[in-house]
Amino acid sequence: MKVFTYVFLPILFAAQAVAQSVEFGVDSKTGALDSIRVSGDSRDMNWTLKAGQKRYIKAADQWGLGRFVQTDAYGTQTQRAWSAPVKVENSGGAAKSVYDCGDVEITVAREQKNGDLLETYSFKNKSANALKISDIAVNTPFNDNYDKSDICLNGRCHAHIWADGGDSSYVCAINMGARAPHLGLVMVSGAMDGYEISKRSKKTGMSNFRGVIAMRLKPFELGAGRTKSFKWTLFSHAGWDDFFEKARSRGAITAHFKTPTTAVLGEKIEVVFKGKTRNPEVLVNGA
Repeated sequence: MKVFTYVFLPILFAAQAVAQSVEFGVDSKTGALDSIRVSGDSRDMNWTLKAGQKRYIKAADQWGLGRFVQTDAYGTQTQRAWSAPVKVENSGGAAKSVYDCGDVEITVAREQKNGDLLETYSFKNKSANALKISDIAVNTPFNDNYDKSDICLNGRCHAHIWADGGDSSYVCAINMGARAPHLGLVMVSGAMDGYEISKRSKKTGMSNFRGVIAMRLKPFELGAGRTKSFKWTLFSHAGWDDFFEKARSRGAITAHFKTPTTAVLGEKIEVVFKGKTRNPEVLVNGA
């Protein structure tokens, strides 16, 4: 494991104006994202892993590609993956990639909206029978890994993931140099079902490489000819307080401890839930 000694100067923490838009680049061969950047960022930081950045990062690991399991009416399970598009459209501020996965067509639409990058993942059942779609993993390979210290400070992040929050799930990615702008992700339609890590091993550096991160989406049933969509939005922020405020403004509900987060048996714990939704239903451990 590499050990770095960082010397932080006051100028490192000077926050940039964070009313900045999220920009993206599309790989024409895969239809996936090969860059996610914040406009006006003097570091020109790419928040996503790029194919070839490490010898073990391949095109199939790019942002927005993924896999799922399809179960038909007879209980037959088929593993599917999307990585080779049948159509890619890219007009700069908007893009669409379409993938043929047998009985299921997947469309990934992206658009810049009020400075955010809105991504929509749609699953369409092309068959004549209902299908169950499960084990859905969508690559979101945040650039969370250790390199040379100057590269870490200017071009890497810590991805703080809360993917067990269902339709209020989020990711707060913080630049390793603690300098804004940072990047946030909030679910705005549909629900997450956890996340997973791949390609993390002794050969890839263990704790020096967070791995290829993928968000898991909640399983669902899909009638013949029907479409199910999931949406999340990416936005810039200035740090945790700004992130939570912006996350709530985009529909998320956030939890905050009023009491210390470490407690012994019998002690009272107070948690405050905050959101912009009027009278939201909050479930704790499903109840």
